[in-house]
Amino acid sequence: MRSHNNHASNDRKSAQLCAQVRRALDYGISEALSDSPIDAYVLDVLPAPNTSHLMVLVQPVVESDAEGIRDLQDELQRHAGLLRTAVAESINRRKTPTLSFQVVPK
Repeated sequence: MRSHNNHASNDRKSAQLCAQVRRALDYGISEALSDSPIDAYVLDVLPAPNTSHLMVLVQPVVESDAEGIRDLQDELQRHAGLLRTAVAESINRRKTPTLSFQVVPK
């Protein structure tokens, strides 16, 4: 029974961290893309494979073609350091998770 409670606690903590990172990135991504013609939002943040590395699923606000998706992916990569800093400033963890971004077409 103890391991089940520990697993549930880890799942809860993981979900809590992902939610905190999502809130930080909601603002951070709009700031990072402020000079870009592309506007996007965070769909979800998932452990990949654990909370030391998080996968951030991002979707453009309007439907984009393949070039627009690539441009958004490039913009996110260009601002990855800035976005990780925004996350570090808003979460209470000793180590800030590494972030990967995946654009999900609308």
